[in-house]
Amino acid sequence: MCPACQSLKWGTQALSGRGKVYAWIVSRHPSRADESPRTVVLVDLEEGIRLVSNMEGAEHVAIGAPVEVEFREIGGLTLPQFRPSAGAGR
Repeated sequence: MCPACQSLKWGTQALSGRGKVYAWIVSRHPSRADESPRTVVLVDLEEGIRLVSNMEGAEHVAIGAPVEVEFREIGGLTLPQFRPSAGAGR
């Protein structure tokens, strides 16, 4: 939903896939254990959009850490997953 006008209309637009971690949590399902806990991040993309997704390839996550998107097939769907940006000091 648009925070300015509350419109539910949407479209697609190409984005850089680069951003910074705004917030994160370690997700553990309360009644159905995951194979392993997942790190879920809220990313501020360079274009000003925030996106929630999983973080891969990082032992530690920090607010403000630079990340980039990588698309992976999960359960038959292609989904965005984030990883530390190249050269970001993993």
